[in-house]
Amino acid sequence: MAARLLEPDELRILARMRAQISAQRARNVKRDHYDDGEHILQKLPVSIPDSMKDLRIPIGWPDKACTARASRLKPSMYSNRVKTTLLDDLEEIFTANQFTAIERQAIRSAIRHGCSFVFTSRGDVAAGEPEELMTVADAHSATALVDRRTRRTVAALEIVNVHTPPGGFPLDRQIMYLPGKTLVLENGPDRRLRVQHEEPTYTTRVLCTPYVHDGSLQRPFGRSGISRQLMGLTDLGVRTLMRFESTSEFYSAPRVWMKSAVAELFEKSPNGEDGIRAGWEPIIGAILGLPEVFDEETGQVITPELQQLPQVTMQPLSEGFRMIAGQVSGETSVPLPYLGVVQDSNPTSAAAIQASEQDLVNLAIYLQDSFDIGRRSLALDVLTVRHGGLNAAQVKDLATLKPRWDDPRTRSIIEQSQMVVQQVQAGNFQPGSETTLRQLPISEEDVQTFVQEARTAQGTSRVSQLLADLDAREQATVATAVQQAAPPALTAEVDGSVA
Repeated sequence: MAARLLEPDELRILARMRAQISAQRARNVKRDHYDDGEHILQKLPVSIPDSMKDLRIPIGWPDKACTARASRLKPSMYSNRVKTTLLDDLEEIFTANQFTAIERQAIRSAIRHGCSFVFTSRGDVAAGEPEELMTVADAHSATALVDRRTRRTVAALEIVNVHTPPGGFPLDRQIMYLPGKTLVLENGPDRRLRVQHEEPTYTTRVLCTPYVHDGSLQRPFGRSGISRQLMGLTDLGVRTLMRFESTSEFYSAPRVWMKSAVAELFEKSPNGEDGIRAGWEPIIGAILGLPEVFDEETGQVITPELQQLPQVTMQPLSEGFRMIAGQVSGETSVPLPYLGVVQDSNPTSAAAIQASEQDLVNLAIYLQDSFDIGRRSLALDVLTVRHGGLNAAQVKDLATLKPRWDDPRTRSIIEQSQMVVQQVQAGNFQPGSETTLRQLPISEEDVQTFVQEARTAQGTSRVSQLLADLDAREQATVATAVQQAAPPALTAEVDGSVA
């Protein structure tokens, strides 16, 4: 199709979404710097010497807060009360797109910025892409408009690339997702965006799914795991470590002061040789002895005396750093040992580990509800692309579609296995079923393998039983036929009564 300019309605929607990205750009860049350990401290401690003003001490607390939270969010596949082949389609599409890695990236980026976006479109099979292609974008290059009442995406924007070739004008390529169509936009020499390609989607669904971290009414696109409180505590921790470094460099060495010192000891001699200044200035220099000096004016011999001041202790700084780490732990729900602070040297029991992780586990369970909306919407998006839309029967079959999550707790294999055995013995769990096997700390692939093997073994046992029953019936039939066809005397002998 020939390139065209945007319609007024399309241009208004595009401007609104571009404004959303621009409004959050500075905020997102700041959190990138904290997460990547690239934030430069602006307010340095007054006790830092000028020679250490350029000292850089990164602290990985923001990254640890995001990573620890993401590691507890373990998405699995989907469950549905109605048996339907659509689940097989879903698994096939996810496998072709390496969906485990895509979803992990979407969740991690959403924790950093508050939201991320997964787009679904038809792939270029000739170029090696799957038929249904899923791509993920962060808040720097994507956004969406969401209906607050239905929580459905009504428009979305993905900025593919923006660059300026040498000696040319900026090239801007964007993809706008609207109900029923997808528009590929590029700017021309006049810097006006034009629709270079328009692809119909044959559905009213906008094929974009926001993954929202901790969404609320005030913040429908979620909030970052790197909160203002965490950034402030990180700055405070950096300043404490800078004080620690400068103290150990300049002030922790033994300090010596001299009584009855004379200037001649620290000046050059008439023959040009240095005094003891060269060994006195450096902290690591040492003076093992000082000569006596004769004062010609008074006629007395002056004996210099050295006195040593107490060494500066580092304990207040280490205790202060521990206190700051404790506040970070309370703010992020990350256990204190995860932040690099060792509480004691004694080994920790399993119960103590579970107690320290309980707040983080509860947070992960709470966040699962926030991500469930996006995960279910994404499943409907990919099925919509495969089938060109979902009819009423398919929508009804997927009414009970529910995303699954693995248990975020740190579970003992023995403890969990014993629990499953007890529930099977009590009759609460069915042995060999998918639901029962998922209670064990094994992967989903192992669950499917075990279920298939159990079905095969069960089928073999059933066939053997049927053959045994058939053999018994055939023997009974033969015996009856013999009795009916034999002479009376033989029949009596067969019955056990000989005439």
